[in-house]
Amino acid sequence: MASHRPPRTSHRADQGGFSLLEILVGMLIGLLVVAAAVFLFNFATGQEQRSTGSISASNSAFRTGNRFAD
Repeated sequence: MASHRPPRTSHRADQGGFSLLEILVGMLIGLLVVAAAVFLFNFATGQEQRSTGSISASNSAFRTGNRFAD
């Protein structure tokens, strides 16, 4: 008895989801965004520390100048 099976067809078109390549590209883009955010955060905090140091030095110089003026 011959069985009549339909030919195997790929169900890939019916399946949802992402391919491995799409997932890897998405992860790479996410990694780049996170790296840029970390870089900007470190840059901003470094600028804040430099500004604070500069203001502190300026205030110290101003107070020293006032001592000589009095």
